[in-house]
Amino acid sequence: MSGKAICIQETLYSAIRSVSAVSWLFARSPGRDFTRNVKLPFAKLITLILSLKGSSIACERMEHFGCTKPNRLL
Repeated sequence: MSGKAICIQETLYSAIRSVSAVSWLFARSPGRDFTRNVKLPFAKLITLILSLKGSSIACERMEHFGCTKPNRLL
């Protein structure tokens, strides 16, 4: 990756960490949403949403976490 791309990536991750620190501002039920240690924490959810490319959610999730794509029915 080029230096500029790395700088942009680091800036994006920094912004995601900043937003994650105040995730209660974006919750429907502040103090309740995003309070447990879950498999998909707030920061990871934002990263996943930003990386979506237009496939189905199931395929996007599998690809994002490095799993093989599910078999598609013909």
